[in-house]
Amino acid sequence: MSFNLPYIAIDEDLYLNTAIMTLILNKLSRNTNGNLKLDFPKIQVFMFLIKHPSHINAILEATGKKSPDLKQYSTYTMDSLAINVDELFNIKKTKFLLRKLADLNLLCAVNDPKNGLSFHLTEDGVKLANEFTEAHFESVSIYIEALIPLLSIASSKLHSALNSIFKDK
Repeated sequence: MSFNLPYIAIDEDLYLNTAIMTLILNKLSRNTNGNLKLDFPKIQVFMFLIKHPSHINAILEATGKKSPDLKQYSTYTMDSLAINVDELFNIKKTKFLLRKLADLNLLCAVNDPKNGLSFHLTEDGVKLANEFTEAHFESVSIYIEALIPLLSIASSKLHSALNSIFKDK
């Protein structure tokens, strides 16, 4: 006999994940020089880190970047400590969220021969992202700000750093 719980797990909520993706794209799609830096693998890593903020300091340290002082009470929750790395490689979910944003005319993709495919928000996407300022999104924005130093790290090095972090646990 199977019993299904009568609610959707918060990590699977379409609207919350779309909002988080929008915030990531808004703050991390360009470096300080205005160059596009957000490719598909980085989006996956950043989504994972936002949902597991207890690993943000570890990956910053592993990549030689300065770690911010993230409040311990908000980074060490049961969800953030229970590592489910399947999320990190869930290509379908990430593609679905990007497609959803593109369908709403909130997302642009640029194919640069040198850097590959990069993503950023349209003007409407930026306007929407700027409206996510309440409650949970304040914490998400703090975590996203902490990820800015990782924009200069190649996606493959980010995955290597995460792998070393998981091996140490």
